[in-house]
Amino acid sequence: MNQHRKQYGFSLIELLLAIFILGIGIISIATLFPAGIAQQQKTTDDVIGPIVARNAMTLLRSKLDQQDFAGAEDFEPDWSPFLCEFSLTQASINPWPTICGDWMWRRPGIVDESYGEDQDINAQTVRGAIDIFATPGFEV
Repeated sequence: MNQHRKQYGFSLIELLLAIFILGIGIISIATLFPAGIAQQQKTTDDVIGPIVARNAMTLLRSKLDQQDFAGAEDFEPDWSPFLCEFSLTQASINPWPTICGDWMWRRPGIVDESYGEDQDINAQTVRGAIDIFATPGFEV
């Protein structure tokens, strides 16, 4: 009498196939993480961006009056001849390349508290103000 015992368990091929399917699932999930991180960063920027912009506008509104934006300002006569030149020396009025006749737009700064002489009332008034044009001679 030849009795066959029933075998319990899984064959090697079944195990390899299960591991392969599990590996594909893990890899699929792992590819979602970089996209999730990028989306989280974009969401953070979308949330924090308006707050930063509002704070900047509040700072500008606290330092500038409505009268500061009235009309157009003429070029200072002493600067006009130098606006078309480009030089990297300290003596030059325009060390930045600009379009001829344009302002030297640079990063705005706040006029340093040590600007000018202590006896000069104009210097005392200007201290702490926002210098939109980054005027040469002002410390930022």
